[in-house]
Amino acid sequence: MALTVRIMRHVLSPGDKYGRLTVIAEVQKVAADGKRYRAALCRCDCGKQTAPRISSLSLDPPRK
Repeated sequence: MALTVRIMRHVLSPGDKYGRLTVIAEVQKVAADGKRYRAALCRCDCGKQTAPRISSLSLDPPRK
């Protein structure tokens, strides 16, 4: 029996800041081809919410 293990490269915590975005929660989204991916529900400093792919957030350490 084969066991598949996925290593999470990006660990998010609510309150982490990436540029103008503040992480609210981690969510899963579905791409047009049906594949699921991890995204971060974020609130911008301007007040709008967005959910970018986690991999597209800055690779710099988050600010608290």
